[in-house]
Amino acid sequence: MSSKMTRKNGTDEVSKNVINFLKNRFGSSLTKTDQNQLQSMIGDSQAGSRTKDPNKPKRGNSAYIYFCEDSRPQVTKDHPDLEAKQIIGKLAELWKKAKLNPDDVKRFYDRAEKDKVRYHSEMKDYTPPATAKRGKKDPGLPKKAKSAYLFFYEDKRPGIVEANPGTKATDITRIIGAQWTKIKDIPSETDKYVKLAEKDKIRYTKEMQSVKKAGDVTVEVEVEEVEEVDVTKDEGYEAFSKKMKKALKAKEPDASDGEIAKRLSSLWKDLDSDARGKFAKTSKKGKK
Repeated sequence: MSSKMTRKNGTDEVSKNVINFLKNRFGSSLTKTDQNQLQSMIGDSQAGSRTKDPNKPKRGNSAYIYFCEDSRPQVTKDHPDLEAKQIIGKLAELWKKAKLNPDDVKRFYDRAEKDKVRYHSEMKDYTPPATAKRGKKDPGLPKKAKSAYLFFYEDKRPGIVEANPGTKATDITRIIGAQWTKIKDIPSETDKYVKLAEKDKIRYTKEMQSVKKAGDVTVEVEVEEVEEVDVTKDEGYEAFSKKMKKALKAKEPDASDGEIAKRLSSLWKDLDSDARGKFAKTSKKGKK
């Protein structure tokens, strides 16, 4: 768990924030290839942030990256007070203008195409290092113990499905998750499911003990889980959307509702848990 958090708050988070900054400011002028290349460059610049095969061929640069390599020295010279993030923004702005005249950017696209051919040619001869694969689940092992929430989920799902015909499975799970959130700290409401979970835990432990025939096997109780839905997140997004939609509409009056929705989703994903929590509180106050 800790290693994942470290990675998320490191290189991946930096590249995500930079790319989203450019997307929000310059719209669709950055292609997916440009975004992938930017992410790769940021990752390479932070040594030790991830394990990388030194023998793997370097991915081909996009036309935008070649443009940045050529233009960055001059932009840095002309704007010595700008931070690195602002330099990237300035380069994106210049690229957007340059693309208005295809002749001005043709050389960059030609270089990108040549590099793409080089990359694919080298990849044909590349053999990635062997990696450990997760073993398949032994069908002879006992079924994992169920959690109290899973017993609650199985108990409530048929009624929820019947009451909400045509509702997507993910939305059904969200509804059940909301109900569980309301009662999970009330013993009188959850005792039934907690006792079922404890009983199933004992069943699983006994069955695992019986598996210890081929040698010493450490018995560790594994609990089968269904992910509990973060209802606070959904409530927070509703308040966030109402507040930000007007601002985005004012900034981009020609944008369609679908485009605005995508921008809102992208901005929401960039917020940390504290910021989302504030919007969730705002949403709850509005419903009272």
